[in-house]
Amino acid sequence: MGDPGVAKSQLLSYIDRLAPRSQYTTGRGSSGVGLTASIMKDPITNELMLEGGALVLADQGVCCIDEFDKMMDSDRTAIHEVMEQQTISIAKAGILTSLNARVSILAAANPAYGRYNPKKSIEHNIQLPAALLSRFDLLWLIQDKADRETDLKLAQHITYVHQHCAEPPSDSKPLDMKTMRRYISLCKTKRPVIPEALADFIVASYVELRRDARNNKDMTFTSARTLLAILRLSTALV
Repeated sequence: MGDPGVAKSQLLSYIDRLAPRSQYTTGRGSSGVGLTASIMKDPITNELMLEGGALVLADQGVCCIDEFDKMMDSDRTAIHEVMEQQTISIAKAGILTSLNARVSILAAANPAYGRYNPKKSIEHNIQLPAALLSRFDLLWLIQDKADRETDLKLAQHITYVHQHCAEPPSDSKPLDMKTMRRYISLCKTKRPVIPEALADFIVASYVELRRDARNNKDMTFTSARTLLAILRLSTALV
């Protein structure tokens, strides 16, 4: 979540190009059926057939959803099962099946008031259901703060790109996409485990988080899904 003009869409489109398997969609341009699956009639045989949506097509990959806050509530609830069970259950037109949707969801949204208001609590700024927010492992806020040095660098970068149709020269050379894809595929072959000493620390940290959430109203909803998120992030860092 972030203020307008902080390059959220650029980040999502880059991840879409980088991931070996990905789908990119926007909130207003996607329905619940378009995300999960739809029943279509074959024009030749007139038989009903099942067509997978964006989440099914991005199985074992990444699904980037832009303008997440602009989605209708009825369409947004379609991803609840995907984020929890990693499957999509279909019961339409006599077709009963379950499709795999082992997908990571990267969503971008604007705050409820257009810009993030630091004087209001997180719940007032986000205004999304706790049942949905608890399914995300990480909530990241990007604020557009006025800073002369940062604004100067950004303006110089944008004008250079428009003048030369290339990025400005820098001291460090970024990794190319081919190397990044190779690194990601190598990481997927690893099966890390959490040692017993770290497990005790994670359990104690989760209990502390629950205690802070009860006493602090400015925190997001903390549940057992938060513990699962901590475990996933811990194994990713191993």
